[in-house]
Amino acid sequence: MQGRHADHQILSESQVSSLKSQLSRLKAQGSTIDANENLRADCLGRASRNRKMVRVLDADGFMAREYVEDFRERAFRFTCKLFDYRDDLARRPGPSRRLANQLFDAGSSIGANLEELKASYSRRELAAKSAISLKESRESKYWLRVATAKSLGGKSLREWLLQEADEFVAMLTVSVRRLQEMDDRQDDDQR
Repeated sequence: MQGRHADHQILSESQVSSLKSQLSRLKAQGSTIDANENLRADCLGRASRNRKMVRVLDADGFMAREYVEDFRERAFRFTCKLFDYRDDLARRPGPSRRLANQLFDAGSSIGANLEELKASYSRRELAAKSAISLKESRESKYWLRVATAKSLGGKSLREWLLQEADEFVAMLTVSVRRLQEMDDRQDDDQR
């Protein structure tokens, strides 16, 4: 049984349900996004991948590793777009520049920590790196909310970044909870 699931991540029934509800929300929002052609293509591609994600969950609640890789690629694209947004904000002196740097530091850490997951030597380290990515996602979301409240930078890019940060928070929350549940069960089994 261990070998069969080596390339999969175990998801509970509630996590599968959560992913399906997130997918429904994304589908609904995908039709209302007004952005330039590149952003629109990214959003449509993301919605397409999310539809496929539901199809790769089997009856046992396992998710194929290719979607974990897709998550890392999304984090990479997020960092690249965040770089452009940061450059736009950093042209202004004062608090806008400081916000831009804080946002970039937090946002780029998401992908960096997800990349480090590949080299995790234990489930605990995997959980720790995932938890750091979750914290950085929350911080990114916070700074993007401030940027939105102050109308800083390009609106369409800022909205895309905020939506993506929100999705990172949702997905990483599920992942961290699942890893913590697995650690708790492992600790209980050892007692």
